[in-house]
Amino acid sequence: MRILQGISHNALHSNWTSICNQIGSSQRKLSSLLEQGIDQNDQTLREILVQINRMCRAIALMLENKRMLKNDVEIILQQILDSNSTERKRRLPREKVRILENWFADHFQHPYATQQDFDELVHLTSLSKTQIRNWISNKRRKERSSTVSTELLQALNKSPS
Repeated sequence: MRILQGISHNALHSNWTSICNQIGSSQRKLSSLLEQGIDQNDQTLREILVQINRMCRAIALMLENKRMLKNDVEIILQQILDSNSTERKRRLPREKVRILENWFADHFQHPYATQQDFDELVHLTSLSKTQIRNWISNKRRKERSSTVSTELLQALNKSPS
């Protein structure tokens, strides 16, 4: 995003407005001269046409720069989206999951990590504290939902039909 910070939208808009105003002024002068029936060989007319030609080239360059900038922004945004999507799909390595599952099994009755547990798991797995906290939280949620389901099945089996 730092690339985009260097681009001054106001400066581009100011240049664009200035060029458009100059073109408008030149077109009005040209229309006025043509209405007066000035000869096409007149020096003033030639100067106006040269100015209009220069401004048209400047506008073409600005439009090309705008198109290139738009393409660059689209590429940067796509790269950001691609990097975010690959990060979200990534799973933890199996050996690290085994360590976490062993901890969870050992603490099944009270699966809430203390600071000491976090420090130990961070050391054993090389994962961040946030990753470990999220994994334990997700595991508790999954266990809770599967436990409720088995308890519900048992209750349904016991109920008279």
